[in-house]
Order: sequence, then C-alpha cells, then structure tokens
Amino acid sequence: MYFAGLLFTFSAMGCGNDNGGAESRETDSNPSAGGDIAITATTEDVYSIGGADGEAWESFVAVTDAVFDAAGNLVVLDNLSRRVVVVAQDGNTHRDVSRAGEGPGELNFPTALRAMQDGRLVVYDHGQRSFLVFGSDGGFTE
Repeated sequence: MYFAGLLFTFSAMGCGNDNGGAESRETDSNPSAGGDIAITATTEDVYSIGGADGEAWESFVAVTDAVFDAAGNLVVLDNLSRRVVVVAQDGNTHRDVSRAGEGPGELNFPTALRAMQDGRLVVYDHGQRSFLVFGSDGGFTE
C-alpha cells in the first residue's frame, strides 16, 4: 500500500526558563531527600515537510530513517521510493542525494542511513548488500 505523503514536524526542545536555569525549581518534595524534580518541556515548531498538500519533492512513501547531518540539515531516507532527500535548515531548500537503480550511487532497497561528523552520509542498501557513501556535497564517493 502506498501513501500520498507523510507529515514530519520537527521541534526545537528546551527545558527550564529564559535565564538559563538560574532560578530555583519547584519540587514535588525535598530534592536532597531523593524526591522528584518537576521539569516542564517547551517546544517550538521549526518547520514541517510532507503531507498531501505538499510539493512533489516532499511526498514520501515509506520513510525508513531520518537524521540531522553535521550542518543541521534534515536527511530523509524513503526506502520504497529509493531516494535520499536533504532538507536545509529553512525547511524549503532541498536536494536529492540518490535515486532508484542498480548503478554506482543508486539505491535498490535502502534500509538505514547515518550522518558522519565530517558531513558524509552512509546508506546501507540491503538490495545490493553494501554501504554507499556520499560526500557532504551529495556526490557518490564509494
């Protein structure tokens, strides 16, 4: 079964208050006696991608993995569409890293994605039983 799109909402989370936590916190009991400390999380929507009303590039069939790379871009692996999409921090700018196929740098049945600290992306392709490595510019390297 194919789905027209999948909605992703990414949030920046922060805990505490605006002054870096310098104020005292309310506690359920005395913390020195091992009591719980109540923490309230706050979130802020950064951007959303996907959905039935989205553009063609943001229509995903089966997202297997999603990570943030070293530059803060969102990288999405859609294994049924056999593609990797990199979405910039603004949520609008995007680029495809790979596409379906059997050739060098092409995907047969990708199942996992990792972002390396040096900017490279590594995709495990179960269909080819190999790891594909893409440079920080998105070009296939090995």
